[in-house]
Amino acid sequence: MSVLRCRYLMKPKDTNQLYINCIGGLGNQMFMYAAGRYFARTLNRTLEIVKPVARSQESLGYKRPFQLDVFCFEETLRETRFLDRIFFSENPRLSKPAAKIAHLLGAEILREPATYHFHQEVESDPSCRSSYLCGYWQASGTQRPCIWISDDGFSYPLRCSREISSMPTR
Repeated sequence: MSVLRCRYLMKPKDTNQLYINCIGGLGNQMFMYAAGRYFARTLNRTLEIVKPVARSQESLGYKRPFQLDVFCFEETLRETRFLDRIFFSENPRLSKPAAKIAHLLGAEILREPATYHFHQEVESDPSCRSSYLCGYWQASGTQRPCIWISDDGFSYPLRCSREISSMPTR
């Protein structure tokens, strides 16, 4: 695929964006959303939530559908594009090609340095047009990212209460 063709896979408005891929169960999705809001504010970027493809919505044999959309939030929610799948991939064989494609397109891939530990600082290149936040970004002892959920625009509306109570526990 030529570089010129790759540029058309990213929309012109993809400037100053931070993308997150909310995978796993609802708890993981909430941690990723909280981390996305935290880093979007820290890096002065606009957060956009990428809905995972249907076949990747399973973990350890259990269905893990995208459920974050039952909450009301301000950020844009969109379907996964081809380049999203490459940039969010956890396949080690794709990490180098993904980094090269991201560099050519003026994007950056921010990976979680260590699992199950929230890192409040990330090194971001301000010259990049967009950033992809990869990882779960959670830790049981860290409360700071969750504050962004309750204090700033993430709400649990009454109209969603029946949907939440009917969610599967597994």
